[in-house]
Parts: sequence; C-alpha cells; structure tokens
Amino acid sequence: KQPKLAIPVNLVKVNHYASAIKGEVERLETFSKMSVQEFKNNSFAVDRSRYFIVVAIDSALWICRHVSRQLKLKPSKDCFKSLAENGCLSVELAEKLDKISQLRNDLADPTKSVDLDFLYKLVKGDFKALMDRFILEIAKSIKEGCKGER
Repeated sequence: KQPKLAIPVNLVKVNHYASAIKGEVERLETFSKMSVQEFKNNSFAVDRSRYFIVVAIDSALWICRHVSRQLKLKPSKDCFKSLAENGCLSVELAEKLDKISQLRNDLADPTKSVDLDFLYKLVKGDFKALMDRFILEIAKSIKEGCKGER
C-alpha cells in the first residue's frame, strides 16, 4: 500500500524514473575519470555521455510533468520553472534543470555539435549534483507538499 502523500503521485512510476536517473548518472562516472583531452578525443565517451544525460533528462521531465499534472498545473514547456513558481523546487535548481533540458534535443541529435567543455563539466559532477538535488527536492515536495517559493 502506498503511503499518504501530500501530492498523490504514482509512487511506483516516480521511483522507476528516479532509479533511471540514478542509473544514468552512475554510468557517467566511467567517463568522469578521464582528463578533459581524453574525453574530448574519445567519440565513444562523448556519444555515451550525451545518451546517458538525455535518458536522465527525459526521466526528470517525466517526473516533473507527472507532479505538475497531479497539482493540476497548466502544461508548460518550462516544467521545472512551473514547479519552482509553485514552491515544489528551488528557483536556482529549476533554472539549471531548465537550461539542461533545453539542450536535450541537441544532445539527442548526433548531427548537432555540443560544447564539449560544458559536456565534460556535466560528466565531471555537475550533472550528478543537479540530479541528486532534483530527486531530493521533488521527493520532499511529494511527501510534504509544496511550500511557496523556496
């Protein structure tokens, strides 16, 4: 039986997508041990990193949209910002997530070039920190409710 939640989400699915995020972040760790030059010169590392980040972003967007629907918020392409405006995520986190989610299509398209220095920075830990914080903040909001702007 599902515990009493402030936001009545499908906990099984939210946990599934949160686990997917964690799994993709773990896969990135292999490449985080490379130097920036090794990373930039290794097309496999670049391609895999792009893919792992896209899967994690898609999972975070699914959670975001699901929580938004449960709160009866108007669908928006700025899902993370919408949750921040309703106090479910910190504004700073939402802005960072929004920036990365806007890169999602470029990351997913192998014909598009991406800033490899930025990608490497994500792989080195920025992305892990961001996703960990997203999972913590969204879990707290699901359990306790959204508290106005944080």
